[in-house]
Amino acid sequence: MLNKIGGQTIKFGYRLLLFISILWGIVSIGYGTTLIDTLNTYGYILAFLTIFFLISQTAQNFLKKAVALVYRYRYLTILALLIYQLVIILSNSVLVYGDTTAIIANIQHLGDNNYFSAFPNNLLYGLYVKGLYHLVGMKYLVLVQELINIFILDISIVAFSKNIEKNFDRQIAAIYFILSVSLIGLHPQFLSTYTDYWSYFTATFVCITSIKIIVGNVKLKDYISLAIFIGLGYLIRPTIMIYAIALAFALLLRVMLSSDKQITVKVIKGLLTMAIGLVIFTGVMSAVKKTDILTYRSGYDKNLAYFFDLGLTSTGAAHVELPPEALDQNSPDEVVEPLIAKDIKARLKHYSLKQAVTKFKIAFQEGNLGWRIEHPVSFLKFQKNKVTSKFIDSKFGQKIRNYIFFQGSNFSNLDFFLQIIWITMIFGIIYQLFSVIKSNNFSMIQLFLALSILGAFMYLMVFEAGRSRYLISFLPVLILMSAFGYQSKGGNIHETEN
Repeated sequence: MLNKIGGQTIKFGYRLLLFISILWGIVSIGYGTTLIDTLNTYGYILAFLTIFFLISQTAQNFLKKAVALVYRYRYLTILALLIYQLVIILSNSVLVYGDTTAIIANIQHLGDNNYFSAFPNNLLYGLYVKGLYHLVGMKYLVLVQELINIFILDISIVAFSKNIEKNFDRQIAAIYFILSVSLIGLHPQFLSTYTDYWSYFTATFVCITSIKIIVGNVKLKDYISLAIFIGLGYLIRPTIMIYAIALAFALLLRVMLSSDKQITVKVIKGLLTMAIGLVIFTGVMSAVKKTDILTYRSGYDKNLAYFFDLGLTSTGAAHVELPPEALDQNSPDEVVEPLIAKDIKARLKHYSLKQAVTKFKIAFQEGNLGWRIEHPVSFLKFQKNKVTSKFIDSKFGQKIRNYIFFQGSNFSNLDFFLQIIWITMIFGIIYQLFSVIKSNNFSMIQLFLALSILGAFMYLMVFEAGRSRYLISFLPVLILMSAFGYQSKGGNIHETEN
């Protein structure tokens, strides 16, 4: 009876995720169509090639071989990607307006020094930035952060691809690799020195160790890795708990369905490991809060109710619509919490399905990961130093900015390319969900991926969203599920022989 109820619940969850994914695909295609009128010649060539690959079996076969070839020479591909990323950084090193400027101002004791009290989730990142600030100074601070961004990004792509190939097969690894390079490796978002890439990095290695635990190919170092990256990830962005909950659910279900004592022991070790990692890292951070390394005062942090209220605003992230006193970082909890509670009640009375759909579109439709919404060029300061000055001031640097920032006349080409990859990823997810539901094959790995993705959508629809940048933390599972989908749909990708 319990198995039957559990099976029906899992099927319902998969069907719900399929419905969400189809809606996601529809709004993403809708956004993509709005870009067509803004394309230039290169953009129209890209659009033509996309249509050609959709209708031509020969072109699709060529694409499969190309994907296999790129993966076969993946280290050369990563080298080429690294050169591209370095060119972007050297010619466009910028301090983007937002939390990054607030963090830098606070470590320099400029402006409002209560930032970390209001947003303690950025304390660890503040320590990281402050450490770099004392090592390299303000002139090189942003440049070094951007270089670290691309290092952890590229390492993540290579490491997870290798893990996928070892635990599944080369075909899935190849698809994962090419989608990751195309969607996030080529994206100029790495210029933004915030927590996105560190959350992507920690999420990737949580996925790597989670897969090893689920498939049973786990060693002591993997448990240690899981503890480190769960704990570290929680301090960088608490949404890492969605991965932890998905893993815990998958492991517990595996124990229920198996009588193997060794599996039970491994599951217990995995659950204890996550708990130990969280306890150790939160304990260390609690100790740091009591020091004067960064300015922190208890009783000022914006709690979940604040972000729930923010999620109810017109865009899902319209801070200006919240009560002014609640926005003030110097307003204590006893002032903010009653205001937020009252504001939530008022918003819920008028909240509608139309508003929820609008929030969904804004939060998930853009393959540019919110780069257009972030409007980085509107509020930025180029970080000129001995390394970057000549590149930034060069005509070549100006030409590049015309392509990677949305005010540039050629940005729509990049936007359209990223949207194609975004839609490609979504369709792979839809293929996989259809395949799993049709075959009734609810494996533990598939369950872990599905729960992580469903958890991400539910969290972002309840709390703050407002741009697809918030999905960066979940790209490892999104792209992996998509890779599974294309494998189940298209057959094998054959290696190209020398």
